[in-house]
Amino acid sequence: MKISILVVDDQRDNAEPLADFLGDRGYDVTISTNAQQACHLLESNHFDVVVMDIWLKSPAGPLVRTIRCLWPDTKIILLSGECPHVIQKYKDEWGADDGVEKDGEEGENIDSLIQSLCPNLATKN
Repeated sequence: MKISILVVDDQRDNAEPLADFLGDRGYDVTISTNAQQACHLLESNHFDVVVMDIWLKSPAGPLVRTIRCLWPDTKIILLSGECPHVIQKYKDEWGADDGVEKDGEEGENIDSLIQSLCPNLATKN
């Protein structure tokens, strides 16, 4: 069984290349472009990991808290073009598992984080 990932980014131009990269790595990837859609997808599907841009048009903090409350086993990785200390601030404040800077290598970094955060899940196909 593949590790399932929900990528939440209101900029589809950012989400699609990341989803393609992760899909090529063997993950089952779904894209959501807003927090409301993400909640609907989480209610009707199982996701092992949510990768979320911290600067959604709808507030990202409440979405992280909702995921943490309703789906506590789902890992949350924040994604941002901000410097690492800003990502760390929101990670700690919202209760995400980790964060990655958009630096051109975020796909590789997210892949490594998923392997680290989800060691007991089935390996990628």
